[in-house]
Amino acid sequence: MKPITAHDVASGIVKHWQDSLTKTTKSNVEYKLVIPSFDRPTELCGYTLALLRSEGVPLDKVNVFVSPSSAKPGGTPEWYRYVEECKAHHFPEVHIRPGGRTLEAQMVAAMEWVGSGYMIVMSDTVRSIQTREDKPNCTTRMAPAPQGTVLALIKHGFEMLKATGSTAWSVNPSHNPFQMSVHTITRKLGLLDGNLTGMVLPPNWRKMQVTSGHGLIYDVEWSASLWSHGHTFIRYQGVCCEHTYRRPGGQATLMNDVSKRRDRETQAIKACAKKYPTLVKWRSKPKASLRTMEYQFSIQGPAPLVMRKARTGTVREYSLTEKSTSAQRMARMRRRDKRRK
Repeated sequence: MKPITAHDVASGIVKHWQDSLTKTTKSNVEYKLVIPSFDRPTELCGYTLALLRSEGVPLDKVNVFVSPSSAKPGGTPEWYRYVEECKAHHFPEVHIRPGGRTLEAQMVAAMEWVGSGYMIVMSDTVRSIQTREDKPNCTTRMAPAPQGTVLALIKHGFEMLKATGSTAWSVNPSHNPFQMSVHTITRKLGLLDGNLTGMVLPPNWRKMQVTSGHGLIYDVEWSASLWSHGHTFIRYQGVCCEHTYRRPGGQATLMNDVSKRRDRETQAIKACAKKYPTLVKWRSKPKASLRTMEYQFSIQGPAPLVMRKARTGTVREYSLTEKSTSAQRMARMRRRDKRRK
């Protein structure tokens, strides 16, 4: 199938990422997949690594960055814990690499290791890839995306970055099916979801590093920093990662008091808004949960793109002279519902 071109983007219509689904793990797109992780070796193996294996991603491409020291005073070193868990869960191909104690330090270590080229970032608690599903009885819900979605997004995302001149792509951070659109790619300023994102690492990425101590709002500041340096991005509106926000481990190990964490996030967002006043603003949300960050991006960026699936099979014409059988009508209805997904 032909790759996406700048001409396709100019028309506003591009092929659908589902056209890139394949049953083989082979791909002509070179990439490095990194996972920053802290104090979650068991969950990493049970969730993200298990998902990547089921998706057909070659595990020797997976690089997990962990703290060089122990997560807790006097505890077992992180590197040893992760190596042992990967062995116990039969992930010997996965590479465990030295990172940092905070998320911003982890990402700096990962980017220094990648150096240049196409980088895929995932979080360590992703259970599955989800998409919106509209049922014939008018119900809308979240449902598992087709198997092979991760590799399809890696391939499709790379083509989109080249065709649009963008730097990064991500899935939708929202888990609400009514805020998703299975056929839309947005090019507006918004949150790059670190649960699954792809990026052609900019050569000047060190100038855009997230402020030390802002790991709690890493995705927010990283998105604003990229955009402020002219590095635009795209987001797939119909796909998201199933995960539980703020599970034990990770940042929760360093700060498990919800109220104090909210205060620290608010101060970091205010500092980010001061740093990028035209891109992000602090916005009070008194009725929101303490787990909700109080910020809002400004409205910037071009119009969204529409994805259209390739037509397959033969086209059946309706007969105006013969009556349809019940089986024929049901077959047409199933094909119509399938096209609408």
